[in-house]
Parts: sequence; C-alpha cells; structure tokens
Amino acid sequence: MADVYLISDDLTRAEKLRAKLAFNFWIEIAPIDTLPDGVNEGDCILLIDCDLGEKASAEPLKALMERVPSPDKSIVLVDGSGFIGQARGNALGGGQIFSRGIKIATLSYALDTMLHDIRPLPQNGTSPEVRRVLDQARRLHQDIALAVHDNKALPKKAIETVLRKLVDVLAFHGIGSWIDAVRLHHSHTYRHSMLVTGYAVVFGQQMALDAADIDLLAIAALLHDVGKVRIPLSVLDKPGKLTSEEFDLIKNHPIYSRDILVDDGQFAPAVINAAYQHHEFIDGSGYPEGLKGDQIAPLVRMLTIADIYAALTEVRSYKRAYSNREAFHIMTEMVGKLDSRLLNAFRPIVLDETFGRVRRRKAANAQQDRPVLQAGIHPLDRNRTVAM
Repeated sequence: MADVYLISDDLTRAEKLRAKLAFNFWIEIAPIDTLPDGVNEGDCILLIDCDLGEKASAEPLKALMERVPSPDKSIVLVDGSGFIGQARGNALGGGQIFSRGIKIATLSYALDTMLHDIRPLPQNGTSPEVRRVLDQARRLHQDIALAVHDNKALPKKAIETVLRKLVDVLAFHGIGSWIDAVRLHHSHTYRHSMLVTGYAVVFGQQMALDAADIDLLAIAALLHDVGKVRIPLSVLDKPGKLTSEEFDLIKNHPIYSRDILVDDGQFAPAVINAAYQHHEFIDGSGYPEGLKGDQIAPLVRMLTIADIYAALTEVRSYKRAYSNREAFHIMTEMVGKLDSRLLNAFRPIVLDETFGRVRRRKAANAQQDRPVLQAGIHPLDRNRTVAM
C-alpha cells in the first residue's frame, strides 16, 4: 500500500511532484474522481494538488472528499497563500493547507510528520535517547535526498553532528534497541541506511577502532547508497521480481553514489570509494568494476559485510528476514567473496545484538590510539604494522 496518494487533475505536474518526493515516500497518483482502495484502510495520506478554482476539478474532488473516512489525514495544495486559496482548501474539509509554492523540504517534513502520527512506532522499551537520534536521522535522511534531487551541497555538518550522537547512543545502549526501533519505520530505504550504519559503527566499536575511524565508517555507511536517490522508488521497493532492465538500473547506484559525492566535493576519497565499491567482492565477482584482493580497501570490506548482513536480516518483498545466525551462516558460505578474518570479527555482533552496551568511558579506553582505516591498514594487521 502506498504511503501517499496524490490526487491531481494534471498528470504531468503530478509526476514532477512525485519525482521530488519519491525517495522518502511510496506515492501513487490517482484521478480526482477515484477514491484509492488504500484510503479506506486509514493508513496513508491524501495529497491533493488540483486547480480548485476550476469547477470541473473542484466539484468531483469535493464529492470524493466526502467519501474519505479521515479527511484530516490529508494535505491540500492551493494557489497562493491568500484568503481565497485558504477558503477553497477549507471548503474541501481536508487537513493541512499549503501554498502550491511550498518548498519541497517543508512539504516532505509535513508528510513525514503526518505519516509518523498515523503509523506511530511502538515504544518497545526504546530509550528516549535512541528515539531522539532516530528522529534526527530520519530528518537528515530527507535532507540528503532533497539536496541530491535539487543539486545542492549535502548537509555535511548536520551529517557529522547526527552521526556523532548515533555513535554515542550505540556505545551506551547497544545495537539491539537501535535495530528493533529502526525495523519498525515505514521507509525501506531509510531502514536499510540506518541498519547498515548501525552495524558498521558497532563493527568498528567491536574492533576497538580509533574514534576517527569509527566516524569514517559511520559517514561511509550513511552515504553508501546515496545514489539510489536517482532511482525511482517504484523500482527500489517493487513488490515483485525485477525485470533485467530494472536490475541493471539498480546496479548503477554505486556509480551514481560516486558521482554525487565527487561533485559535492566535501567528503574524503575513502568515503567516495566505499560508496562506489561496496558491491565489489575479493574474488573479483562483484560490480561495478570487478575489483579483487588488495584493490578493495579494509574500510570497503567492513562496509560490505555490514551491508550484506543488514540486507539478509531485512524483510523484502521477495524474501523473509533471515535470523541473525541464518544470515551469518549464508555469509560464511560466500567463500572467497568476503574478508574471512573481518567476517569472523563480526561474529560477536551476530551472536549478541546487545553488544556495545557499555559505558562510553570504557569503550574509549579500549580504542586504539591511531586511525588505521584512514591509512588503508587492515584493522587486524595494525599491531604487526606498528612492530615493523
């Protein structure tokens, strides 16, 4: 079922609006005289973008709104911000009213807030700190997508601020409560991004990496799929088997990610390489370049493990979510593709998702005194490197 049903009398305008919002929401377009089936279930939002000054649009739309079970769960876009536009919007009996000239970021936040109210995440004993960081990360995820869509600079300072809080929350509360909360979110794209980021950070904490390396892992994980903004959500979240053309399109996302980050110019080469190479395998069977062995940096190898594990333990339209142990077993059978030493180091996270529930002071004392991932050094070879 869609998150948002866009009711419009202009399909061209509707498609443009959907394209701007599609990375954050599953949006279906419907004509003004048809009530989408999902609306009766009350678990979605109506976004109305019609010319309310035209009788041919206003009358059938008003008749449609009279059949909507919860008209307050709607957003109406009107021409201008004056009295007439507001009056026409109010006449429909809808929820919130905005000018058609509203910034996409503001509209996206309004939709997300309304959807969050309709589909509240169960508390599940999640701490206020975890919920707070998740909410900040949710907004950050939207800001990143909108920046890419509008060809604007990515919000680097906000990324660093939110990720610093995320690292602290994971060190204190552990990965388990984070994962439980993330998996309840409505957006698959957001869920996967937060799962990979969480696993990557805890992976670094498990290996007692330097704080700078953990920050590097966090940024690389958060941005590794940024190129998917350029792929329609109808393809990314397609509830069925992809066509060969759709699969080829998705396989281009590492290239899109690299191009976005290179053009942005704010991020380290290691972050760009991680986004571009996280589907490469050590035996050369990955994509997009078929890199192998030492051509794949340790940072990328760690990110690949976190990415695959997250994907295996997620519910997808074409598969169930594998248990922690099932997922890890599948990964151990990927002989020659993953770094076996790093995969073995990842095992404690699989066996106990409460890993990381330690005081920050204790975690800090266990950290190495110098970064290794930034230097391209394998974390398990760092002591040998120092000895040499």
